[in-house]
Amino acid sequence: MDCVYRKSYMHRVLKEIESIIHKNIAEVLPNLSFDELEDDGTVFLMNGKNGTEFEWYVNEKLPVFMAFYNDEANMGAAKATIYDDGGVLLYIYDEQGSHIAKEIKTYIDVTKEELLSLAVVLRKNADDKLIWDKAIGSIETDEIPTEAEIAEFKSNERFYEEMIRRKALMGKLAVVSKRITEDGYRVGYMKREEPRDEEDSGWSFWAGNEDEEYSNAIENLGLYPVWHIADVDPTLMSYIDKPAGTALIRKSDDEFIDDNGEDPVIGKWKE
Repeated sequence: MDCVYRKSYMHRVLKEIESIIHKNIAEVLPNLSFDELEDDGTVFLMNGKNGTEFEWYVNEKLPVFMAFYNDEANMGAAKATIYDDGGVLLYIYDEQGSHIAKEIKTYIDVTKEELLSLAVVLRKNADDKLIWDKAIGSIETDEIPTEAEIAEFKSNERFYEEMIRRKALMGKLAVVSKRITEDGYRVGYMKREEPRDEEDSGWSFWAGNEDEEYSNAIENLGLYPVWHIADVDPTLMSYIDKPAGTALIRKSDDEFIDDNGEDPVIGKWKE
């Protein structure tokens, strides 16, 4: 009985994902014919970027599911993200995929453990077989994962712990000098203190040429998520996991070193 249930569950979830995509394409783009879509609207599992296991543990979702326009550009007509709680975020694109026509939030009535089982099957029968970004119908999903396979998949979470911590850190706040955010200076000095609360990363970022008066004036500072500063200066990513008590100065375009209080800060120039 359990085997029959789980087989029907695997089939049901994938069919429901396909149905959600097709139904909303038809409703949002009523003048679009499905023969204008790749393989008449076939839904593809897009596991080629990060892989199923990475998406599950780091991004708390399955790889995205997409349908594409059948033209030379071959851009997306729909993109569905299925989160591990059953939530679905769907984008429908018009103008041959260049414009978001509608954002839709819905859900699939499914448990996290059921979606985990599907992730195990998708990894085994897609990623492990080097099948990337293929139609969902070309991936074997009727196979039932064994308890050992599920346990092995769960045990692999440990390999993503650093990335999970880093992702959580990216959303936390940092103090940033307006010499960086408004005047265009690069980060020349960065330090991390003990976070004050759950939203605080502990990091502060400075050009390195601020004097004490400037640094103590609240109007010269701003609060930004760490990802925003790291996006502006990707070099910071190599040091972002450093613990409280860290103080670093820029040595070159792509390197920071420990601040010993004697070496000059390099990189105080504007971009």
